[in-house]
Order: sequence, then C-alpha cells, then structure tokens
Amino acid sequence: MQMWKMVIADDELVILSGLKRLLDWRKLGIEIVGEASDGNALLDEISNKEPDIVITDIKMPKKTGLDVIKQLYTKDICPKFIFVSGYEEFSYAKAAVRYGAVDYLLKPVGMKEFETAVKKAISQIEDNNTVNIFKKEKDEFQLIFQKINNGYEYAEEALYHRFEKEKYDYENVFYVGVCYSLIVNQELKNQMTLEQMELLRFSVYNKIVDTFRKKQMGFTIKKEEYYCDMMAVIPLEYKEDYIDTFLLPIKHEIEKEMNVRLCIGIGEPVDTIGFWKNSHKSSKFACELYYFEEKEVIDFQKVNRDYRVSFDDFNHLLEESFQKIAARDTEAIQSIERALKAIENIHYGNRYATVNRVLIFTGALLEKLFVVNLVEGDFYIKQNKVQEEIRYMDTYRQLCNWLLSYYEQLIKEIFNQSTNKTSADIMRVKRYIIENFHKDLSLKELAGVACISQSYFSSLFKKETGENYKTYVTKIRMEEAIKLVLKTDMKTYEIAEKVGYNDVRRFVDAFKNSYKISPMEYRKRGRL
Repeated sequence: MQMWKMVIADDELVILSGLKRLLDWRKLGIEIVGEASDGNALLDEISNKEPDIVITDIKMPKKTGLDVIKQLYTKDICPKFIFVSGYEEFSYAKAAVRYGAVDYLLKPVGMKEFETAVKKAISQIEDNNTVNIFKKEKDEFQLIFQKINNGYEYAEEALYHRFEKEKYDYENVFYVGVCYSLIVNQELKNQMTLEQMELLRFSVYNKIVDTFRKKQMGFTIKKEEYYCDMMAVIPLEYKEDYIDTFLLPIKHEIEKEMNVRLCIGIGEPVDTIGFWKNSHKSSKFACELYYFEEKEVIDFQKVNRDYRVSFDDFNHLLEESFQKIAARDTEAIQSIERALKAIENIHYGNRYATVNRVLIFTGALLEKLFVVNLVEGDFYIKQNKVQEEIRYMDTYRQLCNWLLSYYEQLIKEIFNQSTNKTSADIMRVKRYIIENFHKDLSLKELAGVACISQSYFSSLFKKETGENYKTYVTKIRMEEAIKLVLKTDMKTYEIAEKVGYNDVRRFVDAFKNSYKISPMEYRKRGRL
C-alpha cells in the first residue's frame, strides 16, 4: 500500500496531539513523519522530510502558516496544505486558496470534516487533480497542467512550442482560469434521469472546449462531473474588459445554443505560466461560491467577505433557539434564522462544512427538544429525514427555506400540544415551592419536579407566570416572613432560618427589597 508522508504543525501542543490521534492515519495510507510548533520549524521539517501533505495552523510564532505556503510556492515545492485555524476571517481562507491549499478548516475540527479534507488531498496527489468526466484521454495541455499542478518544473520553451503548434499567440497575453458549471435546478432534475444529466453536462462541457479551441481563446485544464476548467489566453490590451469582451459572449452563446444556464468562476489573471495553478484554483473557488451567492458570474478578485462570527455565537444561537421554542415564544423561528445566517458566515466558501454545521445544529436542537419531551418518536428517523432533504440541495438559500418551513411546522405542533401539560407542570412546581420554601431550593430540584431540563424550566416558568422562579420563591418566603415578624417574637436570624435563608444578611436584604424597611422596623410599625 502506498504510504503518503505527512507533517503536522500547531503551536498549541494539546491541539497538535489531538490532531495526531483524530484519525486512523495508517488506515488512510499516511505516515506522520514530522511535527512542528512554529513556522520556521515547519519549514525545516518540510525541507528535511519532503512530505506529501502538510496540516498546519494559520497563526504560529516566527512564521504563519500562510508565510510558509507562500515561501514554498515561490520555490515550486508543492505538498498539499490543509489549514486548521480558530480564525473565521474570510481573508485567510481566500489567501489559502490563492496559494493552492486543499482546504481551510475551522477549529474545533470534526472527525468527518477532517477526514474528508485529508482524502481530498490524497485524491489530488493520486490523480493530480485532473480527472476527466468519462475517463477520456487527456490532451497535451491537460497533461502539461497535470505536471505543473503537481509541482514539477516544465520548460517554458516546450510550452511555447506547443502554443505555436496550436497557433496561439504567447506574446503580449495574460492567462486567466475560468471554471464552468451547469446550473441544475429542481425543474431540470425532474425532467432528466441521472444518465441524461451526465450526458447533458458532457455535451455542454465539450461545447465549451470546442468554442475555446475554435476562437483560439485558450485550452482545457480538466473536465470532471460538475466542472469544466479552462485556461483563457487573452491579449494584454483587453485586461480591463476581458470578461465582457471574451468570457460573457461565450457563456451567452453556449446557453442559447444548448438551452442551459451556466455559472462561471473567474480566477485571478496571471502573466506567466508558473502561476497557472493559482489562477485555476481561484476560478474553481469562485465557481463553488454559486452555492452561497447564486450569481452566474463570480469574479474571484471581487469576492470579499469579512464577517466575524465565532463558534460561541453559534452555540449561543443554538441555545437561544431551544429556549424560545421551549417557552413557546413566537420569535423562535427568527432565532433559528439568525443561527443559519451565522453558519453561512462561519463557513462561507466551504459547502461541505456549511452543510455539516447545519446538521450539527439540527441534531443538537432536536436532541434538546427530545430531552424535555417536546418532541416524540424516533430521534434518528426525524434527523435522517432532515439530513436527506438538505444534504444535496443546490443552494444555501434553498436549504434555509426548507429548514425554516420544517421548523415552522414543528414549532406549531409543539405549541399546540404542550399548552395544557405545561400549565399542569408549573402548577405542580408552585405547590412544591409553597410546601418547601423553608428549604434551600435549587434550580436542579425544581426542574426535576417538572421533569424537564434546567435551562428549559427557567424560560418556561417565566412564560407561564410572568416572573422568574427566584422571584416567586422570594415572594412566598417574604409572605411567610411577614407572618412570623408580626405574630411571633422570633429573632431575625430565627425567622431567616424558618423561611429558607442560611445567611441572615441575605434575608434582611431580601426583606428590605420587598418592603423597603428591615424586619424589626416592620415589627415596630405593625405593633403600634
């Protein structure tokens, strides 16, 4: 079995150790040959060990992960990089893509997400990232790009000779990667079988290749199931308006002739052959943004996303969504909508990570609702239904619309079914407080009386009574305290103990807060 060499780097030793244990590396055909805790050490490890794959943090001492990949990029040293970072800034992900990173993952990294990124890196190594749709033989330009993409040097003279053979002008030109994808909506899916859809893509992508060839506008980088990647060769005088002059007319021509809609991702323009890979990668990244943007033309240079959303924000919105549903708050759906928007901002540009984060959200929310008996039935059947519906949706907007509709129906059912039961639960808790106010009543104890979770109990009690449970407990204690103050000669500390306070100062403060004077002053006035 082929074993691929890998180096891991992170300045936090706990995370470094965790990444080493997260997957069964030998089963994946990977040997960890080195590790590093700063950028300089990582460069040394790469130089000495010559790994096939590098997994590294972005922010590290001495040199960042981006500094390392940039330095290697200029030297044509090309291991497959996977960045793992706690920073959500989109600019980092964009820079990582620019220098050919396989993926950019946010901490904490899930096992499946991590394994998928690693397998993607292995796949790129094994087939040089140039798989053809129907395993068709690659043309010479595709084979040339395969070598360049894999880090091999390729003599520019040989390329120029190839340009002359194809009658391309290689002087006074620039290059730009262009990634085409067929836009497949639900209507098209309903009209075609999978085989027909595959044949349609094959025909459309062949038409793109033929059009480029006939117009002598460029050549094929690769064709695969969902994308057709081209390298456009454009005269320098059109650098300011090449999209409108060359790329859009081809798009419109093919759409009209084939009766289809196309999305095109436009990479960074480059002046030399050595940066083809950069332009190709950025065009693929731009095209994949259709899932989020739903724009038919996406220029990588104009992509700008600078939302700062953390996993703490995500967790807060998850809990808020649960609390509002549990409390039968009519704004519950708005909380879910905000959570979905936060997920998009955290994982923008990475469809796989976005869908997985949505599934984490739906699973965690459903589990919370099951725990407090707001949802009945089989948890796994309900979650699988959600998973099957949203995993293969064509855009994030479609995913959100379906999910919001799903939750609107679920919330409606919960609200309709739980009203009578909820009222009975809270009445039982109120009776328990009246009978046991002299004890040290905890949130856990009261939630147990209602047979629901602690977080759910707090919001539910306030929803049903208009006040939080602590206020209600204090009110009951103060009512009893007044009786003891006026009808007995008990000392203040004795009254405090009788009504559930171990600390006399806390009792006096609570009494003053309720009646504006101390217990003894109240007694004097009451007996005048």
